[in-house]
Amino acid sequence: MTAWPEALADLAEDISAACRAAFADATLRLVEALPAPGGHSGFTYLLHLAGEGASRQAVVRVPPPHARPSGPADVVRQGRIMAALGAAGIPVPAILAVADGEHTASGRPFVLMEMVVADPVDLASRTQPPERLLRAAVDVLQRVAALPDGLTGIEPDPSSSPAGQVDRWEMLMRRGPAELTDGAGVLAAALRASAPPARRAGLVHGDYHFANLLFRNGDVAAVLDWEIAQLGPPEIDIACLAVSAIRRRFPADPNPGGQPAIKLDEVIRVAGPDYTDLEWHVASGCYKYAAIMAYNLDLHRRGRRVDPVYEQLTETIRSLIAEGARLIDL
Repeated sequence: MTAWPEALADLAEDISAACRAAFADATLRLVEALPAPGGHSGFTYLLHLAGEGASRQAVVRVPPPHARPSGPADVVRQGRIMAALGAAGIPVPAILAVADGEHTASGRPFVLMEMVVADPVDLASRTQPPERLLRAAVDVLQRVAALPDGLTGIEPDPSSSPAGQVDRWEMLMRRGPAELTDGAGVLAAALRASAPPARRAGLVHGDYHFANLLFRNGDVAAVLDWEIAQLGPPEIDIACLAVSAIRRRFPADPNPGGQPAIKLDEVIRVAGPDYTDLEWHVASGCYKYAAIMAYNLDLHRRGRRVDPVYEQLTETIRSLIAEGARLIDL
């Protein structure tokens, strides 16, 4: 009998039944369940299944054990958004099943989705020019931004203003190690004081870096990990790509976000005039990612969510805060 990972053990029967229904094969059984490679946040697993007719693959995402399924752990919300985007023609994994906690034996939800066969950015970069990958990534953002809210699956969530982005991440920053975040308070105050007006809003992914994209022949085949999606200025996602480019300046630290050889000014040039106030949004993005890393480092050090990669990101945390300050002339 195949051993299920601890985070899936209490969902084994429900996930197995969902796989058999999704593939219309009553003989399917789990062969292997492995953590998705490169993940440093959500609980995502690759499922390998075998039946009398054929072998199958799928992906399942679950909230952390014992966590309240809200915010980034609300996998039902993620499934709803991805299903709506798929129906609207946006490249996302097809949703095979969404189970809320009321319909599983353990009371925990899950979302089952297709396994997308495509290249992560490091492989795509071997055959495609960096600007091609960047333009493909921006093209998807433009398509998402053009969708009416009613086709995104996110209604009726409130929209976040630019200044609201600082509010959203400030609590995480305060949880980070003080020796790494001592300039963060000044940066937050300056971002609030210089925040641009909310010119337009739509669905934003919120963590739109290259490691959350899969490519096929230079085009985006799938956008993954919609766990912090929200309604807000579309510049937020351009800023995510920009921060990934900035992180190439710190080669001693790992860059799990993935990054082809693209510079900050190239991101801004390819984004074009439709995206406004980008220097402010990139500075805000530096603040956001420094806050996320600092918070996760605190969780790691306290043994709450152990992931040694965050101990290797101390220089990145400091440098992103400094870069944010530079971008808004502090």
